[in-house]
Amino acid sequence: MKEKIINPFIMLLPAIFTLTLVALGLIWLFLIQLTGPLAILKIFLPIARIANVISGIGFVVCLVVLLVKGNLKAYIRSITPTIYLHDNLKVHARVSDYKNDRQPLSSVEREYNSCVFNSYIFLEEKTLTVVVTVPRGGEAQEILKKRLVTLRKDLVPRFSNYSFDGEFEQVGGFMILQGSRN
Repeated sequence: MKEKIINPFIMLLPAIFTLTLVALGLIWLFLIQLTGPLAILKIFLPIARIANVISGIGFVVCLVVLLVKGNLKAYIRSITPTIYLHDNLKVHARVSDYKNDRQPLSSVEREYNSCVFNSYIFLEEKTLTVVVTVPRGGEAQEILKKRLVTLRKDLVPRFSNYSFDGEFEQVGGFMILQGSRN
């Protein structure tokens, strides 16, 4: 069970490496333009190149690991259900009746939403795992408990070829629901 919680972190590594690669590439291009008048920044240019190469190699290594493990297809298939999970669980900003202005979320709702965006659905050939991060605050946990009941009811018809045995089970700081393919 614990492996399923930690394992999808590998999915985020290529995205982190890609963002680092793009950011360092932009810094590198920017520094090339500025190195004439600013000679001190020339020192940073080789460091940016090295970091850019390292992040590119890290991106390739992560993709190779996913291909070797055979999880790349499962990660790609898990993207749309995870987006559905985020849209279904998050607390949306309310709109005022009179001025049509958006009302800001409370701190409890912001804490709850940050935990929702750390949650995911991992869709494999034979199993489906829903992992929802539990917020630390008591009020945010109450919001989560109410939303998990409706989420469980929404998941059954959405993933009709999977059978869910029980309710969400708390494992550490996560609420986990597992389903097996019929």
